[in-house]
Amino acid sequence: MTNHKELVTQLRATLGKLEMALGVINDAIVWTDHAGVIQWCNKAFDIIAGAPHIQILGKNIERILPLYKNKIKIPINKNFFESILRDPSRVPREYRLKKGRPIRWLEVSIRSIPAKKENNAGIVIVIRDITERKQKEARMEQQRRTLAYQADVLKKIRNELIKSSADLKRSNKDLEQFAYAASHDLQEPLRVIASYIQLLNKRYRNRLDKDADEFIAYAVDGATRLQTLIRDLLDYSRLNTQTKPLESVNCQALMKKVLDNLKTTIEESGANITCGALPVITADQTQMARLFQNLLINAIKYRSREPLKIAISAQKIAKLWKFSIKDNGIGMDPKHLKRIFGVFVRLHTINEYPGTGIGLAICKKIIARHGGRIWAESAPGQGSSFHCTIPAILTPRRASSSLP
Repeated sequence: MTNHKELVTQLRATLGKLEMALGVINDAIVWTDHAGVIQWCNKAFDIIAGAPHIQILGKNIERILPLYKNKIKIPINKNFFESILRDPSRVPREYRLKKGRPIRWLEVSIRSIPAKKENNAGIVIVIRDITERKQKEARMEQQRRTLAYQADVLKKIRNELIKSSADLKRSNKDLEQFAYAASHDLQEPLRVIASYIQLLNKRYRNRLDKDADEFIAYAVDGATRLQTLIRDLLDYSRLNTQTKPLESVNCQALMKKVLDNLKTTIEESGANITCGALPVITADQTQMARLFQNLLINAIKYRSREPLKIAISAQKIAKLWKFSIKDNGIGMDPKHLKRIFGVFVRLHTINEYPGTGIGLAICKKIIARHGGRIWAESAPGQGSSFHCTIPAILTPRRASSSLP
């Protein structure tokens, strides 16, 4: 049977271990009586109080707190103690240490110690440094505000882009309708003018002086070029208004038809055209034929004095088919490579090379409608290579070709 002395020894050992455990924790703990006189505290409280342990015991906590540099005020008195006994919430209170740098935050928890006798009652105050947590919360709040601001800015930009896109589509549609109406309406009066000029040329050639014959020739040539220009402009404006549904297109067979249509032009130019295997894609067959035709005519038109050679090929790159038409013609300065796809852009005079400057613009519009892009590579005297991409939606046809 354990005697009284052993119990006291065990109790002292337990209290020693408990005091040792409370002494190594980071939270400052202090126990006062109902009058606020400190009965016990751990080493962490010594650090906060800025005084040795022995100088703190028996002192009123109001003399220890506020911490003189930080101005924490805990007004402990009888009324305060009674309010603690009546407070069921026991919510910790947070204090921001305004003076001193860096700014610190403390969380103060106050608990009453119930006792049968009032003289033995007291309160326990736990002070925890929550500066790191507050700093983290502040950073998270700042990030939240930043993200909210960025989301708001992105939302506004998105709305503006949607509005701008709608305005641009409406403007493009209006321009296409205007170009169509203008070119369509101009055809009839121009046809009448051209007819009468040709009639003048037929009836009065060699009947007037040389100047009159020259003027009539200029008028006939101008009317003819204007008719061609209006016809090309009408074709350009129809690209988006008169389209056909996308369908399976055998580019191998389509290229053969295009070459058959250009047979006379090819024979006159003496062009040697080779064509590799071309795939089956999903596209507007009429527009794809126009694309191939325009690029081939372009290669034939700008040939050099050397025998003309044109190579047609297709290459699978990821989810795209890349079509290439390469020639050994006169080539062009690389600084013009981006300009040539604009409407009415010409690098040569009418006398040097005829045309309206719309052919490549039509090619660019066709490729854009099919979700691809078109570009050129060239250098003076080194020929030109025109490349364009089309999404590879269908399985390509692996067939060889022996086109003329």
